[in-house]
Formats: sequence, structure tokens, C-alpha cells
Amino acid sequence: MENSFTIGSFKTHSFILNDKMEVLKRKSNGVSFTNGHGQKKKKKVEYAEEQDVETAYFESEITFHSTVTKMKVSALLNEVTLKESQRHEINQFIDEVSNELKSIPQGKVREFSKMSEWLDKFNIKIPLSYAKMEKSFQFFPPTVIESIGSYTYDGFIVKSSNKLSTIIDLLVEIPRICIHKRDYLNNEYIGKRAIYLCYLAKKLKHSLEFAHLNDTTNNHAVLLVKPKESSTFAIRIILAPEQNSFKEKRFLPTSSNLRWNWFAGDGKEENEPFYPTPNYNSSILFDCRCRETSEYLKKIFSSSKELCNGLKLFKIWLEQRQLSHDFGSFEGGMSAFLLAYLLQTNKLTRQMNSYQVFRIVLVALMENNFLPIDNRSLSNEKPAENIFNNDDCVLTDQSGLLNVFHTLTRANYKRLQYEARISLNSFNDPVIDHFQTLFMTSMKPIYSMDATIQISSIDQYDKLLEGKSTKNQLLMDNLNNKHFLLCQQVLHLLENGLKERISLLCPLPSLVKTWPINEPVPARTSITFGVIFSDQYDLSVLKGPENETKEAATFRKLWTERSELRRFPDGSILESVVWNVETAKDKRLIWMDATRYLLEIQAGISPTHIEFVYNDQLPSSLLSIPARLFPSYGTGDEQHIYLCREFVELSKQIRTLNNELPLKINNIVGVDETFRYTNVFPPLPSVFLTDLHKIRSIEHTTQALIPRSTSRYAPPFSPSLAILCQLEKTSSNDRDFETLERIKHSKILYYIQLAKLLQQQFHLTCRATTDCVYIEKNHYIYRLVISYHKEIYLIESAAGKKDGLARTIKKTDLSKKLRFDTEYLPKIHAAIYGVSQQFAHYQLVSRLFKRWLSSQLLLHHFESINADLICCYVFLHSAPFEPPKSMLTGFSRVLRLLRDFDWINEPLIINFNHELTKDQVFQMQAQFKTERSSLPALCIMPSVAFHESTKPSVPVMKRVIQLAKEALNHLETNNSESIKFLFRPSLTSYDVIIMLDPLQCPRAYQAIDHVSTEVTYTTRTKGSDVNNQQNKLLSVVDYDPAQLFVTELRAAYNEQAEFFHDEFGGLMVCVLWKPSKTTSNGHPNIDYVQIIDQWKSLGTGIIKEIRTFPERWC
Repeated sequence: MENSFTIGSFKTHSFILNDKMEVLKRKSNGVSFTNGHGQKKKKKVEYAEEQDVETAYFESEITFHSTVTKMKVSALLNEVTLKESQRHEINQFIDEVSNELKSIPQGKVREFSKMSEWLDKFNIKIPLSYAKMEKSFQFFPPTVIESIGSYTYDGFIVKSSNKLSTIIDLLVEIPRICIHKRDYLNNEYIGKRAIYLCYLAKKLKHSLEFAHLNDTTNNHAVLLVKPKESSTFAIRIILAPEQNSFKEKRFLPTSSNLRWNWFAGDGKEENEPFYPTPNYNSSILFDCRCRETSEYLKKIFSSSKELCNGLKLFKIWLEQRQLSHDFGSFEGGMSAFLLAYLLQTNKLTRQMNSYQVFRIVLVALMENNFLPIDNRSLSNEKPAENIFNNDDCVLTDQSGLLNVFHTLTRANYKRLQYEARISLNSFNDPVIDHFQTLFMTSMKPIYSMDATIQISSIDQYDKLLEGKSTKNQLLMDNLNNKHFLLCQQVLHLLENGLKERISLLCPLPSLVKTWPINEPVPARTSITFGVIFSDQYDLSVLKGPENETKEAATFRKLWTERSELRRFPDGSILESVVWNVETAKDKRLIWMDATRYLLEIQAGISPTHIEFVYNDQLPSSLLSIPARLFPSYGTGDEQHIYLCREFVELSKQIRTLNNELPLKINNIVGVDETFRYTNVFPPLPSVFLTDLHKIRSIEHTTQALIPRSTSRYAPPFSPSLAILCQLEKTSSNDRDFETLERIKHSKILYYIQLAKLLQQQFHLTCRATTDCVYIEKNHYIYRLVISYHKEIYLIESAAGKKDGLARTIKKTDLSKKLRFDTEYLPKIHAAIYGVSQQFAHYQLVSRLFKRWLSSQLLLHHFESINADLICCYVFLHSAPFEPPKSMLTGFSRVLRLLRDFDWINEPLIINFNHELTKDQVFQMQAQFKTERSSLPALCIMPSVAFHESTKPSVPVMKRVIQLAKEALNHLETNNSESIKFLFRPSLTSYDVIIMLDPLQCPRAYQAIDHVSTEVTYTTRTKGSDVNNQQNKLLSVVDYDPAQLFVTELRAAYNEQAEFFHDEFGGLMVCVLWKPSKTTSNGHPNIDYVQIIDQWKSLGTGIIKEIRTFPERWC
């Protein structure tokens, strides 16, 4: 699958590991490959006695489940670890930069007010977003330059997916002579730090860029130095004051190191308020303790290679989930400090291997909230209580003074816990590859989030700050960084307003990371939030607290005029907010309306600055029909529910006839995709008709309504719904079921008898045929087929007879199809139905995926049941994600599965109802490898039944994978408003295109780009003059001239060409010529022109135009 850390060599390792999997597992079970017999292993008594109990438990149950996993982890760590040649090159560059920095001469004394003008001469801008310094500054060269961070103790990872894969931290200490002892006040030190960084940039002649140390504070800039523009590694110069320049206890969160009069600029000193400045203090204290904390971590991790490797695995896990960078994230050295804390509290030991370390870190994230009240610390002495109450998460360093989690927001830590829980739960799924999901799967927002909210020009709206009593303190403490403050306030507002609808709301990484040294600090004007929905996100009635309570006042203040008192059926009278919506489609968009309302009323943010980058509004339109045709249709959710209820009622009616039928019905199964909620467009009632008196597209016979042959228009399309009736077994001496001919004859009589009884007792319109019986109930048509268990056996027996002496069984194509339709399909259907009931969005994702396949003209060649099963896999085996609660997210994951899954070497095993064990999964994988040559390109193995299909073919499968790849490239770089682009097929590869007459395409209204025709479909009641006559006649059923024409072409010209058509309103049939033998002069021996003339004759009345491209026929 897609990954951020692997390069070519690791892929090679993976293939080798997969090939050796069976050998390694057999060896681990004590099986010799020389004789195939099991051998008893020798007991290692001494080793077992010495091994720690906890380590033994993790080794056997939690960590390395097989030798293969160990080898994969080892190969991955080898890929992300710097090679000796790379480290040598980096050390050389560090020495070169260090020498250049030490050689910078002493500067002149310059006033800060003139510093900007002086640096402009060298094309350098001061990297400060807030500057208010009045003192002078004189540069002195640094005395201490050394590497810090994970590079010094082999906890560093190489990010090969990034252009800049390696960033090494280089600490440069500002000499004490440059800093006054009171520069900690009023931003003086921060200003001097930025000026000092500009002096270093002025001297260095390499490729230079400024960047923020972290994405939460704007005034902490660092300098990125690369040997040249195309280099894959860089040195990040971090400045810090010389040790002991300031007293560290001055920077406790309760201290005030900024003066309000200085910040406000009023110059008054009387009654000056003193506000605590925890954020400002923490930023300076971080610099003061930078060198000491780095040495502390180096001492811990240098003593254990496995601890370093565990840190690397954790960093990879964070990076793949985009948790280690941007606003309030788990960045920098936080991961190393977390492991150090677990080591100190004896949760980790140095004897554990890397995989154990990683697993325990995830468990620790789940069990610890690091709240201020917990007072977690690396110091032997706990810090004073309530000192870090303003921070969301608290873990102090070894001094007890610096909160290393200071910039970590509660929202991001919740997401960290959320991802840890998913990762831990994935170990219970025997189907998925845990190593792949944990470390190799990149989780971009379009896959990991159900929706995203982007707010632009956020700094213009400070209404949320106006009402806060601490506004002045917040602005001063954050040096007027309104962006950071407003992001926090908006986050809290949405969490409070949408708490019933969301499971998680968190900031997402932004794009701007660095900027040239000749440009000012880029302004941050927008923020993006990722949303993961709860199961109740589509609530149309939001229940609040009871009236006349404190919570009720808060609720009314939040929702203002939208809040109202309502009495509910249980007698309670509650504050509530109501959205008047009718369809499930509209309910799914309520959260967007609620978000716009809250942001506009409470934050003053205009709806024009609120964009829902990924949402279900436009994808929903792809499953809708024009409102003028069926106003209450929505996306068909209600139609599916109604039809399933109708089917249940019809089943009850049929079962009441058991005593009057020759054989009792054991089971009635609705095998149509409508009854598993995955029909792209569930059927409309047969009264969905055109004006009969105007169009006259239907005429009458004695038994049914039929299309009028002389009409220009095709009648509206009414599909039949497939029902399977399984009959009870008969006695062995029942002569009516001894041969295939008798069974066929008995079935016809059964159809006639069943139709007669339904007409007599329930007044249903029925028509019996040789293959089925059509039943029309409440204007919907059902096609009932009977299955008898003995029929398959008789077919296989007839095919396997030899000279009439010995009876053998031989499977035929007919018996295979009959067995699938009557035995396997009902089981698969029931399993899919269960998934659709368990996950509300499954049916929407499956329908959208099939809509995409059909729009690309490939659904017939892929098969609808295959599409349903692939979507089941995305929901049942969703790791490293939660099952999607958004159409677009689910659709994107299905495309990603198509693109990234190894269809050649792995089967897609779907574990319905958690039936399969690890051993069974391994047996299925082994069977797949043994029989791979005889299995289809798309090999799906559901746990409920055997599924064998010849579709799709290898060329079609390759085409689908390529289309999925291109579609994902588009979705990852564009918002959901452009999704229709993915549903328009490319026609450049086809040899012939047959254009159809829209008037003969009754499903033209389902097309992606629907164009109104002369036909106006209505749902009006039929006229009274024809109502009585039509009630006794079966409506036109399964009549789609376009689809029937394509079916005839495929049957008659299957050897010459392949035909592609969008059954949902497609107005063209695309043709590809199949390869054929050539004559001696090099020309094909098929007369293409003659075949096309035959098509014109066959399609008289429906073909509008045929476009040929002879240049593509060679």
C-alpha cells in the first residue's frame, strides 16, 4: 500500500518475506521440510527460568506474532535509519556550517529600529510577526554549537516520501554578552533571538529558508540550511541563550514577564495590571533548557538500541497519521519524553524489543490523559499543584519547571488516543496485515476524516474574544497572535455545539511550512478542522437540558433564537433545536447547517468564509433523480426501506399459500440488490408514467401492457425485483422430480398455480412464464424464481455419466451458475444485508462506487456483487481507520483499496460475523497460492460462502485500478465540488462509439449530466377511463431498449468486439475490437465495415449516430 517511508529496497524485502512466510511458520511449529513430520522441540529450561514473566507474556501473546513480523520490522527500521555514508556526509556539512558560524566577526552596535532597514540591504527580513523592541543589539559569534535531538542517539527517522527527508537540529547558543539579564521582559530576548538568526543567515552562503520551530507559536523562528536547493537533508539551526543567562524559576506559568502598558503602548504606569504569561514564559524556558533536556534524553536512549528502535516505530506511526506536525500537535521531542516517562514509571524496560515498546506506548496513550490534575513529571519531585492549570496536557521535564506538552492541545491528544485505540483494536482482526496498517499506510484527511471544515480570513473575526474577560491577558501572552487564539475558540465552540454529532474534531496540518529569508513571516489566515462523525450526527431534533436550569441558560445562549421548548412523547419538556427535513439525504447535511449557524451567530464568521472541503452534498446528488420526477426520493434511502417492507409483506402472503401448493416453500429470499440496500437507483412505482394520451408509448394485450412499436418514445422503465423461493425436499420416490424434464415441467405448473392463488386470494396482478412468475403489488413488480435442491445434482450427474454404467458427478457451467444463484448468493446476500444494517453508510458507499463503475462503462464487466463485497471489506476491515460515516470518505477508501491491494499475490478475505480464526485465514491464503493460476484476477473470499466469478478479466481489472489511481490523485488535490469530473468517462481509447436516441432511453434522467428531453415523466394517478382495465394487466417490466440492444450486441458479436455501456442513463455504447488473425497482406480478416452495417440494422430506431475511428483499429 501507499507509504511514506519505504523505498525500493524495502519492497524487495517484503516480497522475500511473503514468499518465506509458510516456511517460517512451519519451522516455528517444529515441522521439518525434509520429511514433513512434526518433531518435538527441545525445552530450554534455563532460558525460561531466567526470562522475566512480563516479557514472556508480551513475546508470546502481544508482540511478534511470527518471525515474519520481526523481519518486516527489522527491514523497516533499516530503511528509516541513516546509513553510515549519509551520516558521514551530514557530519561533514555540520562541521562546515559550524566553522562558518564561528568565523562570523563581531558586529557593530545597532538600534533595533534601524535593524530592519540595514538587513534589507542583504535581502533578509526579520522573522518576527510581532516586534516591539527598543534596545540596541551587538552581535558576537557563538561559542557553543552542537547537534541535539534524536540525531545524537539514533532515534532519528528518514522520511523518504518528503522532498526534505532528513532535518537535523543544530543548537547555537547566543553568548551571554549579547543578552542583558533583564531581556526576559517585554519580548526583548525574542527580538534579539530573531536578529541573531538574521546575522547567521547573512553569513551562510547555502540554500536558506526560515521556518517555525512549531506550528503553534509564530515568533519562534529557526533557520533551515541545505547544501544546495536539491538536497534531501537540511540542518535546522535552533537558537538558545547561553546557559544560566536567566534564572529559570522566573518562567513559571504564574509569573508575569510582559507588561500591559508596554503591550498597549499607553505609557501609563499607574494601576498597571499584572497578568500571568504562561505561553510567553514557556517559549523562553524551552530555549533555556534545550541543551540540558537534549543531554537528558541522549543519556536515556543511548543505553538501549531497542528503546531507540521503539521510538522510531512510534515516530513512523505518528508521521503516517499526520500527528507530529502543525497546530497543537504531538511534535518535536514529545515522543521521546513520553518514552522516558514510561521508562521512569517502569512501564517500559530496556530489555524489551522495539515492537513491545511500541505496543506499550499505545496502551499508555489510551490509559493516561496527562491532565493538569494528574501532574505527571520526569522529575523525582512533583511540581507544585495547580501550577500548569492553563495547559491542556502536562508532562514536566526532569527539572519540574518546563511542561514539554505545553503546545499540545486537548483536541489533538484526543485524536492521538483515538488512533491508538484503533491501532490496538486492529490486533484482533485476523484478516488484515497489522504491520501494513500500523506503519505503511499513509492517512491523508480524505481517508481518515469524514468531513473537513476550512475557515478563511479567520483573523478578521474576533467576536469570540470580545466577550472574554481574559482577552487582554490572552492577546498579550500570545503576542497578539489572534490566529492561535481564534483557532482555539472556534475549536471549543464547534466541540460544544456539535458534541452529539461528532466523535472527534481536530485541527489538520496546513501547507505553509517554510518561507524564503527575503520574505516576511507569512500570515496565517485560515484553519482547517477534520471531523469524524458519531452515529447520531444526522439528528433532526437536538434535545437540550430541562427548562429553568443553569445548563438551559447556556444552551439558549449557544443556539439563540433556534432554541425552543418542546414536549416530547415521554412527557419531558426540554430545550431543543429542530431542523425540518424530510429525507435521509437532508438529515445527513444538518451538521453543515448547524456549523454555519454557530460560526455566524457566535463568532461572526460569514458563511462565505466557511468551506466544507470534503462533504456529502455533491456526492449525494449523484444518487438522486430530478426532484420534479419524484420529490420525496432524496438519495433513495426511503425507497429501499419501503421496498423491503413490501417484500416482507409479500413473503407473508406467499407463505399463507403453503397448504394449497403441491410443495411447501422452505424459504423466501429477496436476492435482488434492492433488498440489500445497494441498488444504485431503487425502482420507482409503475405508475411513474408519461402522459399516455399524449405520448401513447404503451398498448394493451389480453395479458399485459406492452411497448407500442410505432411510438417514438420508450415507456418508463420498471425493473423487476428478484425473489428466490426454496422448496422443501421431496421423498425419494416422488416421480415428479426424478428427471430434469419432470422438474422443469413441475416448475411451470407451480408458477401457474402460485399466480392463480395470488390473484384469487390477494387480488395481485400476476403472470406465469416458463422461467418465473411476475407479481405486481402496489405498483412494484417482483420476479419470483423457484429453486429445487435436486436439480443441481441431476445436471452434474447427466454430465458425468460414462457409458451408462457408472454414475459420476461432473460440474458444468450451468450447475455452477445454478449453485451460485440458489445456494451461495442467498448466503452472500444475507451477509451483505447484515453489513448494511450494521453500518448506515455502507449502502451509500456501495451505490456510489457502482455508480462510478457504470459511469466508466465497466459495471457489467466488474459485476455488481463484486462491488458490494469490496465495499464490505472497507467497512468490516477498516483498520487503520474507523468505518466511514461519509459517502466521499468511504468511496475514497474503496478506490484506495483497488489501487493499493496486491490482487496478484493476495486474496481479499472478508470475515463476516467474525467467523474466521487465524488458522482458517492462513489456510485460505495457502489455498489461494496453490490454486492462483485457476482463480480470477479479482479473487474475493467471503467467509459465508464460496464466491467464484470470472469477472472482471485481467484487462478490465487493470483498467479499473488505473482509473482508481487517477481518481484518487484528483480527490487528494481538489475539493468534493469537482467530484462529477470523476464520473465522466474518457472516450479516447474506443474504436467505435454508438450514439443512442435519448427518447428510446427510459433511464436518461439518471445520467450524470442529465438533459431534459421532450418526455415529461410524472407520478400522477392514472385516468379513471383506463384504470380499471390496467389493474388487471401486468405493467411493462424490464423494458430498457438501450440495455436490451447492448445485450443483443454482446450475445451476437462477443467474438469480434467488447461492448461498454453505462446502464444508468448512458446515451452511448463504446466498442473495442478484439484482436483477430491477419491475412497475408497484414490486414485483419474481419470486415469491420460490414459488422457496423449490421449493427445499424439491428439498432434501427434506437441508434442516432455511429462514430468510427479507423486509425485506432490497427
